[in-house]
Amino acid sequence: MKQIFPVLVLTGSLCFLAMQGACAPHYQTVPVSLASNESTRVERALAAWPKADEDNSVKRPFFATIHWAGKRMTASGVFQYYGPKDFRLTAANELGAVLFDGRVTWAGVTVWRHAPGFETPLVETLLSDLSQGMELPKDLNGLGFESKSGRLILEKTQGDGHKHTWFFDQPTGLLRATEVQMDNLGTDLLHVDFRSYNAHGWPEEIALSRPSRGLQLSLSFTDSNLVQSPGTGGSRAQ
Repeated sequence: MKQIFPVLVLTGSLCFLAMQGACAPHYQTVPVSLASNESTRVERALAAWPKADEDNSVKRPFFATIHWAGKRMTASGVFQYYGPKDFRLTAANELGAVLFDGRVTWAGVTVWRHAPGFETPLVETLLSDLSQGMELPKDLNGLGFESKSGRLILEKTQGDGHKHTWFFDQPTGLLRATEVQMDNLGTDLLHVDFRSYNAHGWPEEIALSRPSRGLQLSLSFTDSNLVQSPGTGGSRAQ
């Protein structure tokens, strides 16, 4: 009994953490054929995401609200996008003063400028999390349908070891959310909602949250009209 007791305590502790929502959830799905209409819609929606060539980025103006360590800040700026692992984000306050200016590449995050309150570690976390949240699946192998929520769900562990879960809208194939497990225990979760899309099929409003870091980001692009907003059943102009 002395040898078994520690194991029982550990098992009970893990169960308690799971009951408190500290562990990453597991989604029960049924397989979806890659030749189905559902997977075709997902492929079409993902193919419509922004693409840039080597010489020209996709430049999108934005308005942002950032919550960090109990503080709320607003900003506007330009998002220069080549891909989820290659973009630059420059943000300024209402007076036009630069709050931060940073770049994500395959080599990591580089912060060129930052104002007080936006120290380098914060900007690095914000840009790195945004990069993780915008990463798309390389294929749809393993795509499943969850009858309880009516969503199409795909779970994959990426090359960096982080487990990604993508949630797609079943009728349209649009990516509605991404969940990234940032640690091995599932206690550090990054969640990104794609609340609406524009006429090009590009994300128009992104909401990011990482409770373990006390970080929330709402990013609204202002370059075109919104379409297929959740719950509207159609399009609406901004």
